[in-house]
Amino acid sequence: MRIYLLRHGETDWNVHRRLQGTVDTPLNDTGVEQAESWRPYFDRLRLDGIYSSGLQRALHTALLATGRPACIIDRFNERNFGAWQGETWADLELSIPDLDTRWSDNAFSPPGGESRAELFARVRSAIDAITSDHESDDDVLIVAHGASGHAILANLLGGGMESRGSLPTLTNASLSIVDLEAPTPELVAAAVTLVREAELSFGRAG
Repeated sequence: MRIYLLRHGETDWNVHRRLQGTVDTPLNDTGVEQAESWRPYFDRLRLDGIYSSGLQRALHTALLATGRPACIIDRFNERNFGAWQGETWADLELSIPDLDTRWSDNAFSPPGGESRAELFARVRSAIDAITSDHESDDDVLIVAHGASGHAILANLLGGGMESRGSLPTLTNASLSIVDLEAPTPELVAAAVTLVREAELSFGRAG
């Protein structure tokens, strides 16, 4: 099985570096263009399943990138950052002196939010369900977010939470590909942007 992980396109909150979390922000004009630009690539792939977070920025990206509606998997939603949602990183750095320590703690939950450990657990259950529902030669697209995307990659590659620091930075509308049928799960492409799209193998196209 080959998993294609696409992060949603750009939003205005991405531009201003605001924590979005579960706030249902829409794509901006750039995000729409980013998502649409992937359409020729996915039109040449045989996709046996398209799954998305239930947040509109991911769902809209999935539709624009493939021309097909995605199956909503709420467990792929972005991490709930609670009271931190809507804050900029600059604001948080000023108001929370031990921000770096808290951010690195997998058990820490922002006020009213979700810990990294909780995020990874819910993503793991969704990944297990999808992989059990598909055949070994299927191609599957998942559209998600920055934090939930890292959780997806870490779970697929078997590294767990401690491996997140070695994972690629998932920029807006970047694509990562994991081959689960290799001797061990293999990251075939790491956060590829459309500029580098020509480098990608179309795999099992059809």
